[in-house]
This record gives sequence, C-alpha cells and structure tokens, in this order.
Amino acid sequence: MDDDFDMCQDDKWFEQAFTYMNQHAIPLPNDKKLHFYGLFKQATIGDCNIDKPGLFDFVARAKYDAWQGFKGLSFREARNQYIESVEDLKVGWSRQGEYEYIPSAEELKEADGIRTVAVSAMAYQEEEESEDIFGYTRLNDTDKLAAYLKVHPEAIHLKEEGLLALHIAADRGYKDALQVLLNAGADINQKTDDQDTALHLACIAEHLETAQQLISDGRHWFC
Repeated sequence: MDDDFDMCQDDKWFEQAFTYMNQHAIPLPNDKKLHFYGLFKQATIGDCNIDKPGLFDFVARAKYDAWQGFKGLSFREARNQYIESVEDLKVGWSRQGEYEYIPSAEELKEADGIRTVAVSAMAYQEEEESEDIFGYTRLNDTDKLAAYLKVHPEAIHLKEEGLLALHIAADRGYKDALQVLLNAGADINQKTDDQDTALHLACIAEHLETAQQLISDGRHWFC
C-alpha cells in the first residue's frame, strides 16, 4: 500500500515539475534541455524505440542520443531523476511547492532571445578575457590562439569548468578557432564533464557548418 502511495505521489510531482518547466520561460543551456528531453521520454515511454537518425540530421540525432542515454532506467527512476533535476535548478519549483524565482540578468537576456550563456554557464563577456587557450578561444582570436598553442601545446588537453577549448569553440560556432584547435591535435571524441562531444554541442546549438567541419575532419565517431 505504501509503495502504491509513493508511486502515485511521484507521478503527481513529475507532472507538476514537467508542467512548471513548460509554463515558465526557464532559460537553459542546450545540454540541460537535452537532459530533460531524454528523461521525459524515458519516464513516459521507456527505452528509446525509434531508429537512429542519419548522421546529418543533427538535431534529431542529438535528441536520440539524449533519450538513448537513459536506456534501462525504469519509469519510476526516470521520473524521480526528472523531479530531482528540476529541484536542482532552483528555478521556483520543489516537492514542497512553488517559490519565488528571480532570474539573473544573463537569464533574462537569454529569455529575450540573446544567447549569453554557453554550455559551460560562462557568460559571453565583453570585458578583457584571460590570456590563455580559453580566453583566446572565446574571443575567436586565431592568431593569438595559434601562437599560444605553439608555446603551450599541452593546453589543448586542459579543461575549464568541465570544457576543453574545443568544446567552447564548437558550442559557439567559432569555426576559425575550432580549426586552429584541430590543427593543434585536439581530440574531437573527448567529452565534457557532462559527457557531450564537440559534435554533440555543435548540433545542439544548431551550428550546422561547425558540425559539418567536425565530421569532415574525419576523426569523429558519433553513436
């Protein structure tokens, strides 16, 4: 009886969380959007039951991978993870009820259609950037980026907040900086701390030319 009650309560929380997220303009980075998409599909349908989209159907492929990533998770587990993920965002909903949520200036800009936050949650800054591989990548300054990598080739493997410079370039669609990084030996199969590849990020952000560039590089497997 208690298990039945708990399951019923979980279903109600799941419905509330989903409804809240869809009724409020919560600005999210693309990897989070895919996270919720995959969990919702797993929580309502179960294991992915569609054919894998073609390699060049970028958006559909990203959604497929997000759903496939939760394969084997039970309906209840997926719903609980969805509920917990919404609570972790701290955007005005919890199992205890709704509460006041005041978006930051960056979130308000993004809600107005200005993409000011990258997947890493770092703002696109106009102020002076750091003089390293990450700063030069964010500025898309290919000359300084190439010069820096000649002196510091090991920097190609460094991460900042879970991202390689390659991930930043792919997420922003900076094809020139991306090419410099590829020429310097960046591993395009290496993943972010959230388990996204550079191609995945480019597809999610709908930078199709950047995605084509990564595919054309010839070293990428994407499954």
